[in-house]
Amino acid sequence: MWQVMSLGDVCTISSSKRIFAKEYKTEGIPFYRGKEIIEKHNGSTVSTELFISLERYEEIKSKYDVPKKGDILLSSVGTLGVPWLVNEDNFYFKDGNLTWLRSNEKIIPDYLYFWLTSDEAQNQIDSKCIGSTQKALTIEALKKFKITLPNVEVQKKIVSMIKPIELKIDINRRINNNLEQQAKIIFNHLVINNPNFHSFKLTPLSELCKLITKGTTPTTLGKNFTNSGINFIKVESILENHSFNREKFSYINKTTNFILKRSILHSGDILFTIAGTLGRFALVDDSILPANTNQAVAIIRVNKDKILPEYLYSSFLGNWHNDYYKRHVQQAVQANLSLTTIKSLLIPMLPQAELQKYMELVHPIIKYMKKNEKENYLLAEQKNFILPKLMTGELTP
Repeated sequence: MWQVMSLGDVCTISSSKRIFAKEYKTEGIPFYRGKEIIEKHNGSTVSTELFISLERYEEIKSKYDVPKKGDILLSSVGTLGVPWLVNEDNFYFKDGNLTWLRSNEKIIPDYLYFWLTSDEAQNQIDSKCIGSTQKALTIEALKKFKITLPNVEVQKKIVSMIKPIELKIDINRRINNNLEQQAKIIFNHLVINNPNFHSFKLTPLSELCKLITKGTTPTTLGKNFTNSGINFIKVESILENHSFNREKFSYINKTTNFILKRSILHSGDILFTIAGTLGRFALVDDSILPANTNQAVAIIRVNKDKILPEYLYSSFLGNWHNDYYKRHVQQAVQANLSLTTIKSLLIPMLPQAELQKYMELVHPIIKYMKKNEKENYLLAEQKNFILPKLMTGELTP
């Protein structure tokens, strides 16, 4: 029997006790904001670490409560509706940025998590949020959300079908995180810490590339986005772990793509974000083509007679670019990097014999990472197809 209920009837919905900036520490109990929860949802490593003292955490725990495994934190300001199913103990989170959900006996935690990712939930988030400059999702609004709910036994069956897909996606993410660390170690050992590094030629990126450019937003040319068609990649489409979030792709038609022919993407291009969220990068392969991009993303297309795209990509994985680009960020209304700065990065060039040895190690790593990315996309597509049908009773587990 399926029932339509209010979200507030199947879980408690609350927030945290306020933690002030002066209470932040350099070590102690991890303290998460919306940014970190989104990274955890995406399977990325937490990029900015904040902490509070153990004493403050224990005080909150004894007087009130703290999240535990099986609870859910939901991003509620800015980027809305991204859930994280808590799988660790001993952390706290920022009030206002995140909403805390704890399921009761009517719903199991995994089912609640999957429901929050569903169209039924996300459509309500889009329609019930408040604010224009920065959108927000209130606790009172969440409590009134309508959820179509089967009994607990059916919930368990649905979760048993979807959970293995989620676990496989997570395993692939973890493998790729490990492979990235391997690539960094190899780059540091064979390039940066090479005893002959002082003799390596440092060549400006512009001299190694056929093209370094950026795209244009179609609407500035009077062209609208479409509901389907050619992939259009924006900053939010590129994740911290260097994969593509295809759910964040927009679309353009063939005519618009032809008008924007300067920024039509090719396999082997490296995309690098240069406005807003700076420094994210990804390697383009055939699985996302045809595709185009906008002015917040630089397109780096190497001359393969001079350098392989995988070698340049591995130098980015090794963080060779970080210090240089950070020193040259232009602070305006929105922080940005110019194409001139992108082009001026000096790339250490290995001698041919050492380059061959290096690529024999690095190329299989990058190839495996891209394989896992593609598999995760296909798994997510399968989950997104079957989950709504299971949750509405169209398919019976």
